[in-house]
Amino acid sequence: MSTIIPPDLVKKLNRKYKLEEKPYFFDNNSYNTTHCIRINPSKRANSFLYQKRIPWCEEGYCGTTHIQPETDPLFYAGCYCVQDAASMFIAHLLKTLQVKQSPIKVLDISGGRGTLGTLLLDNTHPESLIVVNESKPSALPSLISTLTKWGNANSFVSNNVSKAFSTLPAYFDMILFYSPYLGQAQNKGGQQETLVSSEQDKQKILDCLSSLRTNGILIYASHSNTEEENDEIVKWLCAEQQMEPIRIEIDPSWTIQQKPTTGFYFKNELHSRAFFVTALRKKKEQEPFIRSDKHTHQALSSHNELMKKWIKTDVKMCTVIKNDFINIFPESLINDFNTLQQHLQLQKTGIAMGKFAGDQLIPHTSLAFSTFLHPKIPRKTVSKKDALHLLSQEEKDGQREGIPSTLLTYEGFGIGWS
Repeated sequence: MSTIIPPDLVKKLNRKYKLEEKPYFFDNNSYNTTHCIRINPSKRANSFLYQKRIPWCEEGYCGTTHIQPETDPLFYAGCYCVQDAASMFIAHLLKTLQVKQSPIKVLDISGGRGTLGTLLLDNTHPESLIVVNESKPSALPSLISTLTKWGNANSFVSNNVSKAFSTLPAYFDMILFYSPYLGQAQNKGGQQETLVSSEQDKQKILDCLSSLRTNGILIYASHSNTEEENDEIVKWLCAEQQMEPIRIEIDPSWTIQQKPTTGFYFKNELHSRAFFVTALRKKKEQEPFIRSDKHTHQALSSHNELMKKWIKTDVKMCTVIKNDFINIFPESLINDFNTLQQHLQLQKTGIAMGKFAGDQLIPHTSLAFSTFLHPKIPRKTVSKKDALHLLSQEEKDGQREGIPSTLLTYEGFGIGWS
């Protein structure tokens, strides 16, 4: 005789005793992490098989089979990223907040591998300043690679502790604070680890919160599966840091738990792992940032004519020299670059274009992934095997011998030079 345990009872037991719900029941609409991808809207591959769309993210899809990006050149070309469906809900927050209408300044304080950084790029104005920070030097190569292959020129990568951003008061319009550590601490099963992680989150938020302007928006997200932990942080932000929750409307069919005073909970029975996210507005008065007259770099004008053969004519870029390479980004961000250069350790500045040798450009590999290359650049299509071989080669400085001039492509997307 079999015994069926009612799902509602399992949920109550899980909340009280920290039990696991998945062994008891499973929903066929589950959005498993290994089955979900988010498409790069600037690099839509015709051959890619899109399946079930994730309702709260226009570019999010899930399939029925395990995704193996390591064998797919389209992944390396920046056509898509693997991302759990729950964290794609941040796209819905950004859409509701209407941050795509005009340029804003955004800080992703914990960049990780860059997945949420690419989501910010897709869901804000193309001339917005997107600063993705990562305090761990070991994580920088993966982060920079992800953002570079996405192809946008308006992302900057910094390598700083969160306290460094206190030197930029009221500079950002939005801060994304993603905490993977709270969930990791809970997975270890230790209450003390969770408490320590929660306190660390609070300190990191405090360290950078002064860089958010008055009426600016803080998006806080974590993989904590305990409502009390997340509620406590939100209540602390409201009571002690003068933040107030922003009401976000959702479709009831999305099976997301919403608490008006805190945020949104994605529960394990419907998603790959627990996820919490909320958006809050800063009401505390913050003294504005005073820009220094000192400029460490000026935009270069001498190479503008040479750039015309590489970049679309309708794209307005400025160029600066950094780490011996010419870097390009929207010309509207030159003042931001000069400011950030004085306060942060910048590891990526827009897109590395390459080096000039006389009147010729030696293109950097990064330029091949950009979304604004001139259509008249010579192109050569390569096979999947050759594409994977090329993409697996690690070139220390992104350069090749000689002066490459032909863009190597796979299914129309740039992956290198020859």
